[in-house]
Amino acid sequence: MQDIELEFEEFGTSIELISSLGDKELSDLVTELNNLQFQKDNNSNQIGDVISRYFQEEESNLILKVLGDLTSSVMEFSDLFAHPISDILEDFLKDKCKDKKISNAIVKIIIHSPAIYKEARLKKIRSINASSFIGSRIISSIRPVFDTAENSLTEDFQSLLFHELSITYNVKNEEREFFVTLDEDDLSILSRTIGRALEKNKILKDKFEL
Repeated sequence: MQDIELEFEEFGTSIELISSLGDKELSDLVTELNNLQFQKDNNSNQIGDVISRYFQEEESNLILKVLGDLTSSVMEFSDLFAHPISDILEDFLKDKCKDKKISNAIVKIIIHSPAIYKEARLKKIRSINASSFIGSRIISSIRPVFDTAENSLTEDFQSLLFHELSITYNVKNEEREFFVTLDEDDLSILSRTIGRALEKNKILKDKFEL
């Protein structure tokens, strides 16, 4: 089986930090993390709040990152090779962490903490999408129609109103921008489409209690 790729320096530092906890502190940390329920809008913050009760802010951020990276990695290997996550995690830890007590604690945190596990799963689902939305804007402009014979505006000149939609999105950490010109009818279609999407979003959220 291919080895799990992690920044070993970061992982090693995290192991040293976790190893510095006493038995009771380590047990309390594991229990607190396992008792956390996944919160869609505030999940990383609540995990960080628990870890920060045992470590300094910079140390907490590092441990949070390593736990997330490790969870994502073992989850990916589990999906690829159809092996239980616990087996992959234990196989990785036996070579990278010689302290059995710390290894067991990490396994318990990743396997039994809904907040940490579901956070990694959600990030993976999001990453499957080919692109992700960053932002948008619409620039409106009036374009006069010149008299071709005299290259000037006549008293009854015509003008056209245009709207340029700009959508900024991300593809594999690369920011891109897409432009399309719209008229009033196009804006109405776009508005109706977004309106229907918002209605479906509300129905699905209410149905599945999201």
